Amino acid sequence: MVTGDGDKVGTPLTSSEMVRGVSFTGSTKVGRIVNQAAAPTFKKVHLEMGGKNVIMIMDDANLELAVDGCLWGGFGTSGDGLDEKVQMGPSNSESQLKTVMSYVEIGKKEGATLACGGNRLESGA
Repeated sequence: MVTGDGDKVGTPLTSSEMVRGVSFTGSTKVGRIVNQAAAPTFKKVHLEMGGKNVIMIMDDANLELAVDGCLWGGFGTSGDGLDEKVQMGPSNSESQLKTVMSYVEIGKKEGATLACGGNRLESGA
């Protein structure tokens, strides 16, 4: 596993003849760039775009424990993330909240009907 900025790490890896495969987790925009950069050398490419909480589970892992860890890693620390009555946890930043609210507005403009919510909470649930 190698982490780092695209211009310092991603570009050299995707263009190198020595690298046979690339796995990327990140935005769709950057995933497209990675895929295009790897194509000329026919690298195997795995893209996890738009996701978060990438998980690597090794062959000898306790699968039940790994799944439990994945659930807690993704949702356990997000307030009500493991409450069956909650369908979405809190936004972690003002920017993320604005993105979510913009998708709500897009949906409404495209004819979606809100089943519940769709507005910013100003106080506790």
